[in-house]
Amino acid sequence: MSVDDFDRLEDLAYEAALVPELWPTALSRLAEYGEARGGVLFSVDDVAARWTASESVHSIMQEFVDGGWAARNTRMSNGMRKGLHLQPRFLTERDYYDDDGDLMDDVLHREFFFPRGVGYSCGTLAQLPQGDLLCLSFERDRSAGHADYEVVERLNALRPHLVRSATIASRLGFERVRTAVDTLNHMGYAAAAISGAGRMLLCNQALDHVNELWTTAGGERFVLFDKTAHEQLYATLGHISGSAGVRSIPLRGATGTVRHVLHVVPVRRSAQDIFSGSAAILVFTAAVTKEGNPALLQVLFDLTPAEAEVAYRLSNGNKIDRIATISGKSRNTVRNQVAAIMDKTGCGRQAELVALLARLGAAMF
Repeated sequence: MSVDDFDRLEDLAYEAALVPELWPTALSRLAEYGEARGGVLFSVDDVAARWTASESVHSIMQEFVDGGWAARNTRMSNGMRKGLHLQPRFLTERDYYDDDGDLMDDVLHREFFFPRGVGYSCGTLAQLPQGDLLCLSFERDRSAGHADYEVVERLNALRPHLVRSATIASRLGFERVRTAVDTLNHMGYAAAAISGAGRMLLCNQALDHVNELWTTAGGERFVLFDKTAHEQLYATLGHISGSAGVRSIPLRGATGTVRHVLHVVPVRRSAQDIFSGSAAILVFTAAVTKEGNPALLQVLFDLTPAEAEVAYRLSNGNKIDRIATISGKSRNTVRNQVAAIMDKTGCGRQAELVALLARLGAAMF
């Protein structure tokens, strides 16, 4: 490989930091440089591993993740146990395992890698400033065996650029979230960015104005004083990447009065943007409805238009049978809509829902 090849790979790595969609191409070119079948990039935070890969090994890594093999990744566990993540160099199976006998007996290789024609790697671990653990691995054919010294050294020369590229990508993702949180502050909304495990990553000044609603526990874990709301928040974080679950959560004070609603806004990434550690932005809004405004109820609690109309009629004292008659729906349809509203507002009983809606309509600030 020439100096020009090295320079082109260096440039491509920095381009991928700015354009995440370039990572599969970059990993493919880097794998060729490292005499491997393909490349994989993992970013591991306190909740999950996000990854991307070159096309040549993408299906294998999808099976790796879907089959739960990530939890049995002895390369990672051995590397962490031996402190290899603190060593700024590329590693091979000779580093992760004590001898070839241990490698051949390893369940990850015996049952997953070897049957798919791979099993030898040249990879590196690095701790990024935003807290993610980076794992970059070039997967070699089983028939190719261990990477030789020249290949490892070739990749070691590129490593500072690869880690720096990942650090830039991580920082850019973090700054995008910071900009959103700061913008909300200028609009008068209290907001914070948290990880999937609930660790508070950053917040704005307006959050101090609602400090009677929240605190932090060990490890800067975000805690809501309203226990029901707290449980809903962490249930939402548990499936933040999907479409189900509560997204707007009523926050009750000591008297049971709802004066704020917490909106959980997922931080969306492109398919290859794996470095943003934030899972959600939390936004606090005052829970004020005027004359039971159904449109505002819809916004506050992610209600469908039909659910918002039912909630509005409930707040005006209508029973389910009356609502069914007025709307021309069956009683079962209205009951199902009421059940959906209760799920979204965190109410365990219909009487609690009616009281909540009444309090929202009467709230004064």
